[in-house]
Amino acid sequence: MNTTEALREIKQSFRLYMNGPAAQSMRQKGLNYKLIWGVSLTDLKEIAKEYAPNAELALALFQEPIRECKILSILLMPIKDLQEHTAEVWMNQIETQELAEIFVLHLLQHEPYANTLAWRWMESTRPLTLLCSFNLVGRLFTQGVLPTEAQCESFIHAAQQALLINDISLQHTVANAILSLYEADEKFAETMRRHFPQIVEWKNQINGVIFLSLNYNAYLCAKINSMVFQGWMFIEASVHHFSVERWFL
Repeated sequence: MNTTEALREIKQSFRLYMNGPAAQSMRQKGLNYKLIWGVSLTDLKEIAKEYAPNAELALALFQEPIRECKILSILLMPIKDLQEHTAEVWMNQIETQELAEIFVLHLLQHEPYANTLAWRWMESTRPLTLLCSFNLVGRLFTQGVLPTEAQCESFIHAAQQALLINDISLQHTVANAILSLYEADEKFAETMRRHFPQIVEWKNQINGVIFLSLNYNAYLCAKINSMVFQGWMFIEASVHHFSVERWFL
């Protein structure tokens, strides 16, 4: 089967897994694609198992303005075949948190140039690129890829600036990266405590209540009310208002 035939077959298979209410909810949550079938990540992984990893097919899938094609492009791209330039191009074209997190989880953290991209993207002013950067660097910290002294200083500055951006998903990702470095090595723990004193509150979990410090002085006390929905966990957080956050499972 050639690439064109495989692409056609994959797109036709979405009809078997389509979920109208899920697709509508995704659009309401900000996923902006020309077409959304509402297929769950679990089902997309099952579809991916039917095809051998293939760079040519992955590149073709990524060009489609369809949510499910974009996700499958990441699932089917062989780690060894994703060139650094292609990763840069994809990052610039990724427009949703969902796809950005899958990109980091399934591909970027395994690439030999992951550390290079993580620090390069940390200089971006684009929130979604910053989210990818902090997500990636946090994963690398947990894998033992620790920063140099100069990189640690850059990380602290970038994290402080990112926490001031009015984007709660980015703030959560930055907080997770800070915690990852805090827990990765004792020599970094004191540095993180000194520059981010709210780290203690980030770590507190009491009776299902998470305490997060946002923008350094506004403390979010969010009682978790979660439900698993199409591979995502939606968290209801109340701080004098109602907001919904997506945390990738």
